Amino acid sequence: MSDALEIHFLFSEDFEDEDKIELYERLLRSEDVSSSTSPDDVEKKLTKYGEAITNILYGSVYPTIIFRPEFEGLPDLPCLKIQIEQKIFDDRHYSDEEIRDHIDEVFSLILKLYNMATEAGYEPKYVVGTDPTETDQVRKGHDRIRTTMNGIQSGSIEEIYWLQILSPEMVENIGMETLQSAPAEHIEILDTEGAFLVSYKNPRFVGDDYSDLLDFFSLNNI
Repeated sequence: MSDALEIHFLFSEDFEDEDKIELYERLLRSEDVSSSTSPDDVEKKLTKYGEAITNILYGSVYPTIIFRPEFEGLPDLPCLKIQIEQKIFDDRHYSDEEIRDHIDEVFSLILKLYNMATEAGYEPKYVVGTDPTETDQVRKGHDRIRTTMNGIQSGSIEEIYWLQILSPEMVENIGMETLQSAPAEHIEILDTEGAFLVSYKNPRFVGDDYSDLLDFFSLNNI
């Protein structure tokens, strides 16, 4: 099994190079972000290789940020990925309070990048946070990962993950009132009219919430 939690930001169109650079610069120059990678280094990597891999410190977590044209096992869409070691969610290493703080910091970083991308004119089409088991399956193209290009483009929810940011089209198709009554750990309606949906508390431990949400969205028989 993979030792990583992965959050995939899927976009309907690729960023222009200068917009990628600007997004990285804004992130790296944020007061709450530390990194040994300078904005100039990122620009050189993007110019030379078309992708950039950057390690940062955000609060007390150490995410890796990766821009790539696509990732194997996911729909063929431009993607920005956050990768985080699952150890920070493990009660063998951290107290419950520390784990809760780590999860809150991950949420904050996800929303920060979501808002930055949206402000740059690239609102993510879909954001998926896969737990370590799902990460393995995403990488292998396993058919349990039922997110498809057609589903994303039509605004259909096809699978439940630990974390998702649903597009405004998905929210409209589900219905705001229906969505807000879903048996999820956390639901937050965003300024874009998309929705931040967290299925279960800790990404390392899939509980009954997952099955309850599958039933709620009528996905168990798909």
